[in-house]
Amino acid sequence: MLQPDALDRRIMRELESPGSFQWNIRESYASVAKKVGVDEETVRKRANRMREAGILKGWQLIINPHILGRESASIELEVKDQSNKQAALSQIELMDGIISILDFNGPGIQVGVYYRSVLALEKQIALMEAICGNKHALLWHVAFPSNELKMKKTDWVLLSILQKDPRKKLSEISVEANNSTRTVNRRLGLMVRDYAFFLHAVIDFKKLGGLAYRMLLYSKDPEKKAKIDEAIFAKIETIEWSYIFSKEYSMFVVYCENVSEAKEISNFVEALDGVSKLTMDLIDDQITVQDWIEDEIEMKISSDSSEHS
Repeated sequence: MLQPDALDRRIMRELESPGSFQWNIRESYASVAKKVGVDEETVRKRANRMREAGILKGWQLIINPHILGRESASIELEVKDQSNKQAALSQIELMDGIISILDFNGPGIQVGVYYRSVLALEKQIALMEAICGNKHALLWHVAFPSNELKMKKTDWVLLSILQKDPRKKLSEISVEANNSTRTVNRRLGLMVRDYAFFLHAVIDFKKLGGLAYRMLLYSKDPEKKAKIDEAIFAKIETIEWSYIFSKEYSMFVVYCENVSEAKEISNFVEALDGVSKLTMDLIDDQITVQDWIEDEIEMKISSDSSEHS
């Protein structure tokens, strides 16, 4: 089994841009190479090796929920009957607005959802609680950047294409979209600038080797939290993904060789000034859900076509 080293992890972090919504989906291997301090061919070979090993399963296009008229939240739950956990996950996957599920070792899960209104979110949570047989343990809202771009039919067509293959070449996108390369390049540039979408690497945790943990920390002081985040990035080299935009909490996916290393990281973070609470959950699997988003994009395309027919 291929065991990614420090360089592999740095390359993966740059490819999925864990700390920024400003990822340019057409960013070249040369640009990544410059950031990590190696040549372009090394980056290309390392990425290909991870794909061939099945560690890097592919790429998921994350669409800013605001362009769909939605907001984002994450819900933590526990499945009361663990023997029924897979069935519960299958039911939750079919719910409207579900975008991702982190399946933790044990009864816990984390569900990412795009919701239309507070009332709709409350109904979704109630349904998830009924499926799991437990009240939700935690709910937090995920802050996405505002998006002021007036989406055109061309933009929705481009998102539909990228949804199926986020790494498709610009020339191929132009042919499929039946539009000029110049227009496609300009519209993609506008969407990137206005944070309409970003890219997320889909990792097969079971093939990665070692242990993958979701680390969630809270701090009541925004200034201290910023310093906590800086200290974590400076100390922990095996961070694969992060979300630090909230004023109250930060979330990281961290890879550890063993439980002892996870404990060392936990002790380090808990000792940082300003940390009020820390949880570390072992990740068994990451489930991504796309079907309903594809349907919404197709409806946007059809609706735009009808308006201009």
